[in-house]
Amino acid sequence: MQSTITLNVTDKDVYGEDAYNPFEHRNVLHPTSTLGSFFHLLKSSLGSGLLAMPAAFKHTGLIPGCIGTALVGVIATHCVHILVTTSREICSHCRVSSLSYTDTCEKVFKHGPHKLRKYSQIVRHFADYAMAAVCLGGTSVYVIFIASSLKDICDHFNPNYTFTVKEYCGFLLIPLIALTQIRHLKFLVPFSLLANICLLLTFVITCIYTFSDLKDLSTVKLASSPAQWPLFLSHNDLLTPNDSNRCRYLSTGLITATLRVNGWTIADSNLILLFFCQKICDHFNPNYTFTVKEYCGFLLIPLIALTQIRHLKFLVPFSLLANICLLLTFVITCIYTFSDLKELSTVKLASSPAQWPLFLSTAIFAMEGINVVMPVENEMRKPEHFLGCPGVLNVTMVLVAVLYAVVGVFGYLKYGDDVKGSITINLPQDEILALIAKVMVATAVYFTYCLQMYAPMDIIWTRIKDSMKQKFHNTGQIILRTISVALTVILAVAVPDLELLIGLVGAIFFSTLGLFIPIVVETVHKWDRGLGKFKYILWKNTLLLLFYLLVLISGCYSSIKEIIIKYS
Repeated sequence: MQSTITLNVTDKDVYGEDAYNPFEHRNVLHPTSTLGSFFHLLKSSLGSGLLAMPAAFKHTGLIPGCIGTALVGVIATHCVHILVTTSREICSHCRVSSLSYTDTCEKVFKHGPHKLRKYSQIVRHFADYAMAAVCLGGTSVYVIFIASSLKDICDHFNPNYTFTVKEYCGFLLIPLIALTQIRHLKFLVPFSLLANICLLLTFVITCIYTFSDLKDLSTVKLASSPAQWPLFLSHNDLLTPNDSNRCRYLSTGLITATLRVNGWTIADSNLILLFFCQKICDHFNPNYTFTVKEYCGFLLIPLIALTQIRHLKFLVPFSLLANICLLLTFVITCIYTFSDLKELSTVKLASSPAQWPLFLSTAIFAMEGINVVMPVENEMRKPEHFLGCPGVLNVTMVLVAVLYAVVGVFGYLKYGDDVKGSITINLPQDEILALIAKVMVATAVYFTYCLQMYAPMDIIWTRIKDSMKQKFHNTGQIILRTISVALTVILAVAVPDLELLIGLVGAIFFSTLGLFIPIVVETVHKWDRGLGKFKYILWKNTLLLLFYLLVLISGCYSSIKEIIIKYS
């Protein structure tokens, strides 16, 4: 990381001899190291979508799946790159040290073409509300994920008495509230680390099962119908797994806990945490079980406690731990996945193009993590290491793309068309290694919760802090974070089948935040400053906009279709 080249923020050809360098004027109270920033970004890009990639490959086949994974990875990375680059250039133009995601959107329009300047506040509000909706809506899934995992584990060890998922949701309230009180990214690094460790363990356990008895390549589709491709971008069946394999819950639990620290959306994390807490407890205590809603209640206190961490610097250890868990989970998953692989002739190299849209939806949902990019970059001790070569962004996204492709290919080779929405569902039910993976996933998701809460809390607090006296700011932040966590838990309890909305939210908001807004922001910023030779930036962004529309329309269609089928 330390060999990263200096970025063009100081390039005289771009900014001139007396250019304002925003890096020199940043005064971050608790700056995050380059390695810590890498952990945060890795967590935001790796999630349970990793385990859903084999199912995504089922919709396309091996060849289109590999190409599609690389394509989505390149596009996602490019959109992050243009967003950060535009933010730095507008910082230099406005002579400010740093800008948030929404600040960047506002400033670009405010200092862009004259006809668009009057829309700067509207654009800011749109970006703010979209960001908050994605984060707060998604984190409720995390609660379900953790609670379900806890329930499965507790029920296994205490078969005589079990709690409902609702009760486990209540148990989680205090820890979650405490976690969200961390207000700086630096202090979230330990949680990210812990989450990554759990995710790694889950991955390892899953691999153990996945790489055994792989199907022959001729038995799986090399390409599916394009009609199913949208689900590749956003579809995820983690919340409705098959009960044939108990081991899967542990592995997925590890992944989920990692995501909670990583930067997964708040609603997503709550539901996922709740689900895996329940499954783990039910496994060890089969005689008495709690509902997922009750497990959501159990999670309330721990989540409140975790979210009280307010600086990213103090979250670094948690991010590191989460990444370790994620890595271990990945290793365990590989152990299973790479054993007894099927012959290549038994799997499809390509499926019907009608199924390909499902692949796109899953991939976008899995790989998009732009909501934490600007907070991470703004709080880096050496922000010049974020872009460039190798750079934190490029290293992270290459690693993410490779991991997603490996899991997708070999998971599909292992189970063929029988692969479930999460590969952990296909793992053996009665093996302790799988149970360990579930525990680590739940842990990783829990520690991911606070990082995902960072962006919406920053947005909301910025809007309300001026309405109260300085001496009440600390109390106000505590109350805000506590109420926000409580709302995510209540949402998880009230709508335990929120998974039906995940694909729709991902297709609309994740693609909007990660694709549409960066494309528009760069185009507006470059409009009067030069669109490049032959206006290549305009042509490039036009193609990206068409891709966004494809994801938006196909993803919404697939998600709405599933909702109609569910309730019809």
